[in-house]
Amino acid sequence: MPLKPILMILLFPLKLINYMRRRFEKKAEFRGKFIISVGNISFGGSGKTPLVIEISRFFENEGIKTAVFLRGYKGKMEKIGGKVVLSEGAQVWGDEAILIKRNIVSPVFVGKDRVKQIETIADSDTRVLILDDGFQYFKVKKDLEIIIYDFENPSPLARDFKSELNKADIIFNRAPLKIKNHEQYEIIMDGIYDSNDNKTDDYFNKEFIAFSGIGNPESFKNTLSKNNISYKKFFTYPDHYFYKQDDIDTITSYNLPLITTEKDFVKLREFNIKDLYYLKIRVKLKDKFKKELIKKFEEKIAL
Repeated sequence: MPLKPILMILLFPLKLINYMRRRFEKKAEFRGKFIISVGNISFGGSGKTPLVIEISRFFENEGIKTAVFLRGYKGKMEKIGGKVVLSEGAQVWGDEAILIKRNIVSPVFVGKDRVKQIETIADSDTRVLILDDGFQYFKVKKDLEIIIYDFENPSPLARDFKSELNKADIIFNRAPLKIKNHEQYEIIMDGIYDSNDNKTDDYFNKEFIAFSGIGNPESFKNTLSKNNISYKKFFTYPDHYFYKQDDIDTITSYNLPLITTEKDFVKLREFNIKDLYYLKIRVKLKDKFKKELIKKFEEKIAL
């Protein structure tokens, strides 16, 4: 039996549970807060985090106080929760939390109980709350539900029925398809950075050893190829993988410069690797989408 039908059968109970919880679970409401969820209907990487970062930057540039909330998957503080301290690293807060905090000024909070974390700033003048991977978080009432979905190559690891896409206010397509009321999700390369976080052009005519531990390693491969960055070998690790010394010994044994994603890079500082580079990506937001964000924000805050 092909793998895809097996996965669909195995995941059916979860889809059904999520279907019911989305409709009937009691949701906490926070007056004076504009709550945005950025999520998807599948397991694994879809590019949620770059969009969370870009939306946060947009509101920061508008002078609107913002905070980001996520689970902090595989970090030591995942169950306890708390405000991310950048210097404490990915082992404590999770790789995605550190990645987000590196790229925004706004505070970032982790914890499975996001209601509890939101309550810590409920009386503050923070106005925009962004939930990373929030589509399956049912305990908070959201004002804007954003989903990233690839209609051309949908993941078989779906946590929700495809019909749940109708619950989204905005759907970003991972493929350049023209679908009414949907936006194209465009990821662009911000640049290549060295291990000191300096943007560099010192990668042309080099051959790398490439590696990543992200949900969709093909997206990293495609970005490298699209930007004519060549590699001799590509190592793939599980999503949210924490590297061990044996892994580092293997990938450095080729005596070639290394290139990885920024999400992986935040977990590598303890190894003091020489000739290490990382690729930084950004999401390009269209003016139409920015205007929609401000419109929705003003409507909620005016209530």
